[in-house]
Amino acid sequence: MFKPKRKLSASSVSAARPESQGAARKGITRRRFAAGTAAVGGAIAVATALSGCGGSDGSGTGDPTIIDDDSQSINVLEEFAEAEAPEASATWELPLGTVLLPSSGAYVALIQQGTTAAVMNTLGALSLSSGSTVTLLEEPTSGASRSFFDASCSNDLFVWIEIDYDNRSWTLFAQSFAEGALTGSAQELEKGTSDYDPPRFTVYNDSVIWLVMPNASGPKSSESSFCRMWSTGDGSAQDLWESHGRFATTPTVSEGVLTIAPRVREDEGQYYGITAIDLSDSDHAQLDQLVLPMSIRPFEAVYMGGKFAFSVEASYESGGLFGNMGTYVGSGSGPYYTLSREPFACVCGKEGRYAVKSQSSHFLIDTDQETYAVIYAPDHSLDFGDYPATVGTADTLVTFATVRNQETGMPEKVVARTFAL
Repeated sequence: MFKPKRKLSASSVSAARPESQGAARKGITRRRFAAGTAAVGGAIAVATALSGCGGSDGSGTGDPTIIDDDSQSINVLEEFAEAEAPEASATWELPLGTVLLPSSGAYVALIQQGTTAAVMNTLGALSLSSGSTVTLLEEPTSGASRSFFDASCSNDLFVWIEIDYDNRSWTLFAQSFAEGALTGSAQELEKGTSDYDPPRFTVYNDSVIWLVMPNASGPKSSESSFCRMWSTGDGSAQDLWESHGRFATTPTVSEGVLTIAPRVREDEGQYYGITAIDLSDSDHAQLDQLVLPMSIRPFEAVYMGGKFAFSVEASYESGGLFGNMGTYVGSGSGPYYTLSREPFACVCGKEGRYAVKSQSSHFLIDTDQETYAVIYAPDHSLDFGDYPATVGTADTLVTFATVRNQETGMPEKVVARTFAL
């Protein structure tokens, strides 16, 4: 349930919660898979899994939503007509090993391969207007023993994580960002060791929102998890939410609404409540919440246009509609638009149109026209893409894929594309 905000001094943000390490998770998100791949120059994916523990008191939460009525499920592949896929608005070739990270605004954050053997990777940004790239940081701020693990940006802020893969210590940084360049100095927001996982985070305007979660198999596993927010110019971070157990999804922001999935109803079992929070409200009021059936864990979630767009990456023996692997768009007791494909990323879209990533393609679903189109990876590869770098409401879908050399079959380059939404 919602907890009152509390202020933390910038210097105490690190000490107040984790000396955390950790990348160990069960159930790899595709974003983290990509970040881990970039961190080792495209050779090894260093991302492990997240699993739930503990719980939340759940006071004030609604009853679990169980959809057993078939009339409340609109199966996109069965009930919609297939339409012609759109052509890419732009296509750019990037160096092998480049990973695009979900961002908002005119630029997309990049993790790129290092220029020397001593530097594992670098941070950069891709301009969505010109396709040009710029390198922002050639080496980690916190020392040569570290590598860049994750990044994201808006038009106002660039945020990243540096990690030491030997001892799993990490640090979360933020720095002002404008017109493709960093300004001012880097602000250390959180740091930890292996007791806590590197934070999942999202960047919204001049703010960053992140999750502090104990490593599921570490000595702090029974401690609560926290959702925190910091804005440029603040001397402190604030706790937006406490979950008595791990959050299930990466925080997302769309149209000024934050979506998180804390543990709820802890006295009754393992329940997750996909929760929409109004960031424009000074008290960060809860706008909506969807409590999933017991034991069902959402994979990714975002609140768009008054509806939850979320996915479940496993099938369960119970739970009604949501007990089946797939992606769902709707609210309350339904109806829900349903795409029965294994999800690989968070949904994005605009005004009744949704882009959903499956293993080999992107589905563009138009709920007003009742059609869907399929965008395939540049070389129809299942192993190397095509992944989105867009989350929530957006005008443009940005994707990237590692493309093989047609003669050798070996990875050769990264192809980034944009599609109008």
